[in-house]
Amino acid sequence: MVGLEAITKSEALEEYIVKNILPKYNPGEKIPSELILAHELNTSRPTIHKIFSNLTAKGILYRENGVGTFVSGKSCKNKVVTAVLPSVEALNPSREPSWFNSQYILEGFCSKARPEGVITDIMYLHPDAQPLEQGLEILLQNQSDVFIFTGIGGYLALIEKLTELGKHVVVRHSSRHTLIHNVYGLIRQAIRKAVSELITCGHRNIAFFGGPGFLGEFERERLLGYTEALEDAGIDIRPELIRPCNGFSRDAYLAARKMFDEEIVPDAVFGGTDLRCFGIMQAIAEKGLRIPDDIAIMGTDNLPESSMQHPPLSSIDYPLHLMGRIMFDIVKEITEKPVSGIISRSVECKYIQRESC
Repeated sequence: MVGLEAITKSEALEEYIVKNILPKYNPGEKIPSELILAHELNTSRPTIHKIFSNLTAKGILYRENGVGTFVSGKSCKNKVVTAVLPSVEALNPSREPSWFNSQYILEGFCSKARPEGVITDIMYLHPDAQPLEQGLEILLQNQSDVFIFTGIGGYLALIEKLTELGKHVVVRHSSRHTLIHNVYGLIRQAIRKAVSELITCGHRNIAFFGGPGFLGEFERERLLGYTEALEDAGIDIRPELIRPCNGFSRDAYLAARKMFDEEIVPDAVFGGTDLRCFGIMQAIAEKGLRIPDDIAIMGTDNLPESSMQHPPLSSIDYPLHLMGRIMFDIVKEITEKPVSGIISRSVECKYIQRESC
């Protein structure tokens, strides 16, 4: 037993624990329980509980319910987190909450960062605007230890360099990433479920509109969700129903017109994105067909305009604010205690069924 009869104030006990007991443990290691320390220090358990609470609030300790109390690594309080965006256009509060508008991701991130005393610094750095080493030098100028990317596109080599230098990196991605801490939406699963519902309603000839060549992780995930739903139902994948087009309404409109000119008329369409669907819906109307009586249609993004279409467009919603909040949770976890392996967290993407289906 350690003799501390002369020490009666909890502040003195707290100082003793910080200076003489906690240094015996590495970050992430479990320390003795309140009951054990109270016995060793000849004090009451409520006193130790109060000290543990104070040290937890200061970021020196952290607790896991039902497991115990552990020594923290570093507190994230007063830490600067750098959010890397390709340009100012990627952050636009007046634009729709689409996957490519980082405004809503950062709103979610900052809603948790601010109360924790974490500063979010935004840096605009297009991945193709300068050589790799120059881009790395620009990022390192602010001396931040933590970087977040709302998308990986074009940044992978830069992210690898940052991690080699011991920097923490967290990204938002369209699927689970095995090399970088990440949060991702289960978009493939949501599309698979939504297309399966079309099939359950009797649709068999379902068209798919996606990016040219279906390059990029996001486009591939959407295509896989579509094809897997068809395979689940034993429906053959018809190449003529898979229509490449860019991401704008006009491109999708022209692609749909071309499909109709080829006398290919599906009974349902997965338009890839809501913007594409808006163009496809125009082409359907010009063809003299009715939605959903002749052709059902659905998209992804759940843009505000989707519910104002005639008829309102079914869509898949990304929980953008939630993704941002989870990104902060990961930042907090990797900065405050040792982490083994890659943290990868998924969020459900919800199918919003409206009158277009």
